[in-house]
Amino acid sequence: ENMNKAITKPVASKEDLKWKAIAATQSTCDSVKLGSSTLCSVSVGTNNKVYFYNIGDSGLYILRYEQPRDKETGKPLSDVKEWCIHDFTPKQCHSFNFPFQVGKGADNPANGLSDLLDVIPGDLCLVASDGLFDNLWPRDLMTLLNTFWKDGFPSDTDKTKQENLQEMVNAIVGVTLKCSCSNNQSPFEHEATECGFKYEGGKPDDITAVLSLFL
Repeated sequence: ENMNKAITKPVASKEDLKWKAIAATQSTCDSVKLGSSTLCSVSVGTNNKVYFYNIGDSGLYILRYEQPRDKETGKPLSDVKEWCIHDFTPKQCHSFNFPFQVGKGADNPANGLSDLLDVIPGDLCLVASDGLFDNLWPRDLMTLLNTFWKDGFPSDTDKTKQENLQEMVNAIVGVTLKCSCSNNQSPFEHEATECGFKYEGGKPDDITAVLSLFL
């Protein structure tokens, strides 16, 4: 609600979205007595440019149906198109499992990151809380998309775009929930090991996700 009040005109730049997001978070913080949270916001602004503001370890993936490419050279690896992670937001953490947050006694929202996103019609945007990123490997997300939408975003079904998106994001959250309760190695376990901590399996946590299609 506070974000809707802050954005009364189309976003004109990454700085514009950042300060609108800061205004919304400060308004929210003034209305609560205790608590803090990460925040990820995406907005389609003027000239159909897309911007994000992110603070903490929530974030987003831009998913594109394209030829997979070599990460270093950018050259196509195959003639066959598939869903790939085209872009993503980096984490912001003070230390392991200690993300930047906004709220009472938390971080300065001006420390959040804001930038322009490279998107084209047909791209998907998956915005999610850390419960998704800590439990679902990117390769498993791609496997899910390429299994059910192997020919790109479905266009020849009786379902609306909204229904297709809701069905897919429900599947993504469902798989993530199972991973969070599993003893299999998770991204969270991998990061814990790299930071010198002992942890096994998934990380039970809130899992919130929104999947959008750019037209």
